[in-house]
Order: sequence, then C-alpha cells, then structure tokens
Amino acid sequence: MIRMHADTKIYGHARPHPGPLPRGEGESFAISGENPRLSLPDSLRQTKKRATAVPSPGGEGQGEGGRFIKLFLSLFCLLNSLQASFAESPLKLWYQQPAKNWNEALPVGNGRLGAMIFGGVESERLQLNEDSLWSGAPQDADNPKALEALPEIRKLLFEGKYAEAQKLANRTLVCQGVGSNRGHGGRVAYGSYETLGDLKLAFGEGTNSAIKNYRRELDLETATARVSYERDGVKFEREIFSSHADQVLVVRLTASKRGTLNFLAGLSRPEAGEVSAAGSDGLVMRGQLWTGETNAGVKFT
Repeated sequence: MIRMHADTKIYGHARPHPGPLPRGEGESFAISGENPRLSLPDSLRQTKKRATAVPSPGGEGQGEGGRFIKLFLSLFCLLNSLQASFAESPLKLWYQQPAKNWNEALPVGNGRLGAMIFGGVESERLQLNEDSLWSGAPQDADNPKALEALPEIRKLLFEGKYAEAQKLANRTLVCQGVGSNRGHGGRVAYGSYETLGDLKLAFGEGTNSAIKNYRRELDLETATARVSYERDGVKFEREIFSSHADQVLVVRLTASKRGTLNFLAGLSRPEAGEVSAAGSDGLVMRGQLWTGETNAGVKFT
C-alpha cells in the first residue's frame, strides 16, 4: 500500500499482465510533487519511463518503472511524515512522576530569576533563585609574606626540592583568615551564593482518589515547564516560565472543571527571612544575609 501526502498528485495507471511484456512496452507515469515543503528537481517532476516488466513470484508482471515509482513515493511519504512529526513535537524532557530530589527537578530561568520545579501532586515546590543573593562582606585577606617568599619558592623548585617549595607556598601564598572556610563560605566573610527560598503550593482537591496520566515536562524551545494529571475526571495543569522582558516568574494553574482548583501559597527560606501578607492576595519576604560576623549583609525584599 502507498499512502500519499495531501499535497501530492499521481497521474497514470498500471495494469497486471499475465506474462512478460515484450521489451520496450510498459506503462508511463508522471509525478507532480506540489508539496511546498519539499522541492523536487525538474527531472522528477515529469518522469516518463518505459521499462520491461519482470514476472513477480505470483506470476504477474511488474515493470521496473513501477517499482521505482513505488519506492520513490514511499520515501517521499516517509520524509513528509518525519518532517510533520518534528514540526509538531518540539524538543522536550518529560517524566511520569514528580521529582524525588533537587537533582530531578526541572529548571526555568531568565538569567537573573529562576526556579527548580518539583512537580508534586498534593503540593508543589518551587525552589527560587535570584542572582544578587550573596552573603559575605568586604575583607582584606592579602598576605604580605607572599611577595617576599616567591623568590625562595622558585629557587627551591629549580633545585628540585619540590616538597620544601610546597610547604613554603602553603604558608605564604595563601590569603589571611579562613578563606572560603573549606566550602562553607556562607558562614564567614568570604561569602557564598544562597537560595532565595521556596514557594510552596498546597492543593486542596478534597479527594484521595487515584492520579491518572501524570506528566511533568520541560519544553526546551519555549523554556516552559508543565505539570499535568487527571483526578476524578478533572484535568489539572500548571505552566511555569521566567520572563526576561518583564523580569517575573509566572505560574499558571488551570483545571478543566470550574470550582475544583483550590490551593494555599507560602514562602519560606532556611534562615534570615520573614514573610508577611501583602493585602488579600500577596506575600512579601524580607531579610538580610550574613556577613560572616553579623546579619548585616545584603538586604532583600
């Protein structure tokens, strides 16, 4: 069977023959490929070929030209199907269960403001990031002994006394103080990047019935994360993206049945943050990060 694309037309006919046709006899075909997504060479737009039929295993003759036409049309339809499939299926990461930890969450961001989306059913967690939240404070960690010791370190290296050179470098070519505190810079003046906090949505769908058709995905072409599932015949969907033009993180919640979408929203962070209501439909989180000695570092709202 040959399946044709809607934009492709075939003109001509073929007939079975009880035996081999005399050489030089056969059927003529003309193919017009009018699909605007595929440009055919002129040699294939009007193809007329006479060929000698070869008996098939069933005893019926089939011309070489006919087999060529069928092969060409099969490839033509396959290419169109693949093209349509790629056009309708953008590149996505998708999963059939919520994230179990931070490494499995899906990221969205605009270069400044971002979130990691876990995709839970009873509750959703969005771990928030904002690029200016760094702890720490200015400090003078220069070591004046570094310049004085440099000639001696070089001399030891040229003499092949590598262990001695290493010991001297460890004493002199390092900053004063605790530095990055062995990877715990958030508690010292060196500082570290910190999370903005968590936005949590607790859904009150009022039922413990089974979840169907769960899907969590990240569209890599639109930078949009989605979570969808069905419960009691109602389809729930979330869409999350971070807009660069408006510098906001957008969360859109929908349900296929009116009155079935209910939730509570909350903000929190591990430390140095206080949350208060902003009217009847808003939350504000304020805080000030650690400097290494006091909580008089970067302020945020």
